[in-house]
Amino acid sequence: MEQLTFQFNEVIETVFITPTKEMPLEVFKQFHHVAYFMELMERLPDGRRVWDESATSIYSEQLAEAEYLGMQNDWFTVSFELPKALVGDINGT
Repeated sequence: MEQLTFQFNEVIETVFITPTKEMPLEVFKQFHHVAYFMELMERLPDGRRVWDESATSIYSEQLAEAEYLGMQNDWFTVSFELPKALVGDINGT
């Protein structure tokens, strides 16, 4: 997966995805990490996010692993809000 970089106050279009049980743990953890930080960003009225690196905080992969385990055991479903550019890159668009 190509690393995306955003500039301070850059407006980011996002999309929501719902991981499936077939998603490998490493991919889930990468998406979880990005989605976690997207939640910390300011949301514009039209739904886009504004990138602000100062809003990021410490992240633990243990949370992603616990949520992956819960998803695998059908305890709950998870949705990720991800940058559209990231999802397009994965889909080859």
